[in-house]
Amino acid sequence: TAHAAARFALSAQLGEGDVSGLGDEIDVMVIPETHILFEFSSLGSMSIFIAVHDAKVFNLGLDIVLVVTCKEGAWTAFAYLGFTDITNGWLDFPQPWTWLSAIANIPIAFLTGGSALKAFGIKFASDQMMISDSMVAFMPVPIPVVEAGVDFLMHIDVGIGGSPITQIYMSIIKMIAGDCVSPLSELICKDMSRPGGKEFFVSEQPIIPTQIEVGHTFISEEGVAVTHGSSETQFRWMSIKIVIGITLFPPSFMAEVEVKAEIDFPSTPGAPPVRAVAKVRIRVMITTTYLELEASLMMKLKTKAQIWANPFGSMPHMGIVFPLALGFGVRIYYAAPPMITYFEFEAGIMGCSNPLYYKGQLLADLDPEADVLDDAALGSSAVIGPKKYRWDQDALSQIGNDREVAETAASELADTTADAELGFFGGGGGGGDDSHKKFGYGLKVPGLNDYTCGTKDPYGDAPTVIKVAIYIRLTASFGETPAVAFMLVIRNFYIARLIFMTLSGPPDDALLMMRPILDLFSARKLDVSLNTNPFPVKMYSGTIIQAGILVDIEYLKLFGIMMFKKAYFHFCPEPFKLEVHLFIEPFDFGELIAVTGITGEPKYKSMIKAAQALKDAAIAEKKASRKAKKAREVAEEEFIKAQGESAKQKLLAVDKVWDTPCGKKNCYTCGRAVEGVADLILSCGEPLTVIDNVTFALWGVDAEQPPWQFTDTPDMCTDATPPVGRMRRVAPAGTADILESLCKNKETCVVTASRKIFGSPKGFSKENPKSGLAISAVVECRDISEAERVQAERLEASLHMRCTNGCLSCTSEDRSDEEKLIISCHSDAIITDIVDAVYGDGGAAPAWAFTETVGMCQSPDRAVPTGEMCKQDNAFTVIQLRRACLGEPVHVDF
Repeated sequence: TAHAAARFALSAQLGEGDVSGLGDEIDVMVIPETHILFEFSSLGSMSIFIAVHDAKVFNLGLDIVLVVTCKEGAWTAFAYLGFTDITNGWLDFPQPWTWLSAIANIPIAFLTGGSALKAFGIKFASDQMMISDSMVAFMPVPIPVVEAGVDFLMHIDVGIGGSPITQIYMSIIKMIAGDCVSPLSELICKDMSRPGGKEFFVSEQPIIPTQIEVGHTFISEEGVAVTHGSSETQFRWMSIKIVIGITLFPPSFMAEVEVKAEIDFPSTPGAPPVRAVAKVRIRVMITTTYLELEASLMMKLKTKAQIWANPFGSMPHMGIVFPLALGFGVRIYYAAPPMITYFEFEAGIMGCSNPLYYKGQLLADLDPEADVLDDAALGSSAVIGPKKYRWDQDALSQIGNDREVAETAASELADTTADAELGFFGGGGGGGDDSHKKFGYGLKVPGLNDYTCGTKDPYGDAPTVIKVAIYIRLTASFGETPAVAFMLVIRNFYIARLIFMTLSGPPDDALLMMRPILDLFSARKLDVSLNTNPFPVKMYSGTIIQAGILVDIEYLKLFGIMMFKKAYFHFCPEPFKLEVHLFIEPFDFGELIAVTGITGEPKYKSMIKAAQALKDAAIAEKKASRKAKKAREVAEEEFIKAQGESAKQKLLAVDKVWDTPCGKKNCYTCGRAVEGVADLILSCGEPLTVIDNVTFALWGVDAEQPPWQFTDTPDMCTDATPPVGRMRRVAPAGTADILESLCKNKETCVVTASRKIFGSPKGFSKENPKSGLAISAVVECRDISEAERVQAERLEASLHMRCTNGCLSCTSEDRSDEEKLIISCHSDAIITDIVDAVYGDGGAAPAWAFTETVGMCQSPDRAVPTGEMCKQDNAFTVIQLRRACLGEPVHVDF
């Protein structure tokens, strides 16, 4: 009935009374058996499996397999289309497909000898995949492991013979396996001895008419152990891939062996486990004129993070950045000198001047019984035992006094350090599409954001990172394309710090004395990439080097002179692209050369005059106030003379009432409020005084803040710094900016303790969506005229700074009002960077607390507050604006 209905529907669509011969083909379309599996593992991976057995489609017998797996956020897929029309080891397609049989059976005869073929199909795999036993059991033919790419896939019964090339292959396998005693031979024997191991021997054949290969991957899911269980380092073989092949034109023979192993290294207490995956590949090619040999090695961590900090507990300042790779190839001519044909190298390190911290925990194994060393002991050995690290953290403070400068520089790179993605133009981005890739690309270093330097590191909290990759291939052997490629990625580089990273203890006196000389070269960011091909090069480790030439530099100093504040160069020959950005600090070499701003030396003169006028008016008002106070004091003295000693005591008693714990000076006003419980109330204690300065503001987790003993009486609080401890909190500088924008120049200020205003610590809102945060604040009050004078002096001082290190401009617009977003500098300046940018739900954004006067924005943490608002990825938004704005004095976005 179903067949008849299908034929009738098809006839109606075609407008014919009958579909004649096509109807017979529809009648034989059959799907006899289908399996669908969903598999979930305890490690969080998920797989979907679909298998169709021996379906008949237009008279062809087909097996169809589809496997899709998601593991640690990465998707892989495998698809197989198998042909089941096989008779006595030959493809035997029915009419009208018999002509395909004649073509396909010719190369199959070279591989099987005409009788050993059991299954044949075409497969695709996005990456090397291991298929679980539960899924293999439901496949039409077992396929436990596949290699990446598109290939023919054959199942050969090597137990009944085969072609000469198959017999050669089996001889090599038996020679490697031997007596199945060694771990590697045991791996091969286990794979061959499983049920159907010989009958369903899987071989992947590349889709190249002039090339014939036989290959198989022998695999063990649990691995074959090499080391004993008591060993600190565990090593086990996981797979071995063996391939041999011949090329007809020009004639050549090729062999390839690739082994894969897992290594468990001893991890430092408090650090994540270290499990590495290592692969070694050896290739041999023999032709009529030369012999070519090639060997490659790579290693990367199996865990999500790709950093091994304090390896073997002997390098507390340093970590290894994976993947690692090394490759070498040589071609030996029979009648000419040999030549190097292939070289590949990749390595990376990261580290600090003092021990590394992982998520706030020190990774060095400190000796709890060791006495703290003083400064004089820094020159001696500070290591006690093979793993004990003993020295005074404060001693590093003598290295230099530039910690504050380093912290400022680190805060400017907060986005680069936090997202653990290094690369050009800020490292690329994320977001929902791939459009950011055309602006630059990132080298991801998963886990980098979990590591920081100690508080006494003179170069800041962000560790130094150095990553190098070199790829040279001069011939087209083994199906590879010739290319020369190079990549260097550097962050927070100082020569002295690089030396300190290699030490197992503190630096000695000689190194400390050489630091000023060594640090004549430094770079916050130095990324260089070169690829002679018009398309990306993929190294054996998987690292990709983009096409063309790319250079990205930030804050590069040579001999202590700022050579490049920001430089970007990108050249690609095909398709042609040339892009250059260059920002340098002003310099003057006498009569030889001088570089200044766009319009020369004068800056902000009119604004300085206006600020000076405000200051003079405030000072005049202050003088008038003092004159009035002096007149009042004279009147009091005359009153005392006239009334006697009793009147003097009355005046002293009145004056004493206004004394504070700080003497005749004003103390601070302190306040604290818990989210959802009460509002924060801050008041000044005297009339005609206003809140002039927010000395400290802390918005964080209420339960994690240490007890704070304070009085909320206005102008009577002596503790100007609430305790912080280890509480999770929003950046205090940003909280103070927001509070100051709400309370400045007010006698009394009432602020709702809400995360909509102040944001929330990272991840906290997911745990506690409506409560649990508290604000602690300290403000300073001044009389109105004094407050105006101080504000004018601050304005004048900021204007006289002349933007030596760059001035910030802040702006915000609601696109629902169809307003233009204007990003601008003063008339004699240009935009050199977009520090932070947020594009998202304006209704859920925290209060905007920044002045939008050009070049006058004050933001110590250099970040736009976001709270819990829904938004586009910040890195993506920043890159879009950088491309539109850099180098322009004003940018208007419609």
